[in-house]
Amino acid sequence: LQPRTGKPLWHYPLSGAGINVSPLVTPEGRVYVSHSEEKKFGNSMGAVLALDGSKSGDLTGTELWQELQVMAGKSSPVILDDRVYFVDDRAKLYIYDAETGEFIAKKALGTSMRSTPLVADGKLHICTNEGRWYILKPTEDGVEVVHQLRLPEDQCDGSPAVSHGRIFLPTSRALYCLANADQKPAADPLPPAPQETHVASASGPAQLQVVPYDVLLSPGEEQSFHVRLFDARGQEVMAKLAADALQFSVNGPGNMTSDGTYTAPSDTGQACALVTCKLGDLTGTARVRITPPLPWKFDFENGDVPLTWIGGRVRYEPREKDGEHFIAKKTVLPTPIPANRKLGTRSFVWMGPIDLSNYTIQADVLLKKEGQNISDVGLINGRYQLTIRGLNRKLRLDTWTTSDYRTHSSVDFEPMPDTWYTIKLCVIPGKEEAKVQGKIWRRGEAEPNDWTVEMVDHSPNLHGTPGLYGKSPDAEIYLDNVVVTPN
Repeated sequence: LQPRTGKPLWHYPLSGAGINVSPLVTPEGRVYVSHSEEKKFGNSMGAVLALDGSKSGDLTGTELWQELQVMAGKSSPVILDDRVYFVDDRAKLYIYDAETGEFIAKKALGTSMRSTPLVADGKLHICTNEGRWYILKPTEDGVEVVHQLRLPEDQCDGSPAVSHGRIFLPTSRALYCLANADQKPAADPLPPAPQETHVASASGPAQLQVVPYDVLLSPGEEQSFHVRLFDARGQEVMAKLAADALQFSVNGPGNMTSDGTYTAPSDTGQACALVTCKLGDLTGTARVRITPPLPWKFDFENGDVPLTWIGGRVRYEPREKDGEHFIAKKTVLPTPIPANRKLGTRSFVWMGPIDLSNYTIQADVLLKKEGQNISDVGLINGRYQLTIRGLNRKLRLDTWTTSDYRTHSSVDFEPMPDTWYTIKLCVIPGKEEAKVQGKIWRRGEAEPNDWTVEMVDHSPNLHGTPGLYGKSPDAEIYLDNVVVTPN
């Protein structure tokens, strides 16, 4: 993509599933990449290849070189001198001539690989997943081992890094600093950043960008928009414009001035507007989402998913049954797999500003069952999550913090399919702790006085947007009557 405009430049159908490695790009524009999934054609798995990144369009069939069935899907490639190095998922090192793709050598390092090698001091520094550490020096016909050791209690998923003459290695057990004890840390000055060569464009501006592209406002709030102009190559054009050259307009609620200032209406509910700016034949747009203060209620009686929800309309669709309107999170069970698979069966929807705090979210939910499979559904409040886990038969509270396994609480709960439940999540944050409470009951019955599941987080999240969580690989999820209220 062009980095400033997002305009697509080229694409290549590499893999039929996710790619975990980073591409390696040389100053000459070559792109080296690998994966360990099924290819888009044939039935082989894995490949390493080189592409010409200076081309455009669909690069199918234009590979500079490629080698199939090399399963390098967890460790990114590195280059040293005129050779490119790949380590496959089984910790086998593959060495190729970077220019021609000629195979040079292969060396077994261990049994599994999850991190990327480090190139420093003219050598390769590698740690396998089971903690086998190597320093390898290139030779005419491959590599020689300069140093190796075993970290028997460590697993290595993180890549080594180098700074000021020291190597840092993160593992599951420790962070290691590798250096001579008497070495004084030092480094050469940073080289100057490469300068972009601006090419004069005879055609002038070719793309118009309205900035910022997406804003979330409260009723009555203002936002100033401005314009950037780019040529066809994606380089910014500093054009002198007449005072009235830019024509701003708005489609939806609110007012727009000629200088690009938008004012949201002061008496609106959940609403969206599209800001448009024109310059001759060029057009750019930006979107505005407006959310009023709490409380909110979404009953879907208008037959649609709110536009103010991020990710709402691409993951949920409105339904109606027996006069009741609700939304459904679809499944990807049908064969062939539909195009919406790329949106993910496990996904989140966000409703408003991230600085909301001290509130309660409630919704009616219904889980369908397909064979023995039943899905998961949950509510999000201030970066905490209450989830019905269908297969695990649990009602669970989690803190929305990466890899935080300390703070959670759960109770046994077996949801009945095709049954409407009401679930409720309340978060009361404080400076020292947050009280997180969840409850569930059958819709239409009296709300229980006691909370079904509770926990206290002593490293509290203080604010966060309300949201919905859904995981529907096999069976659909229905939601209705989503309500967010201040405590």
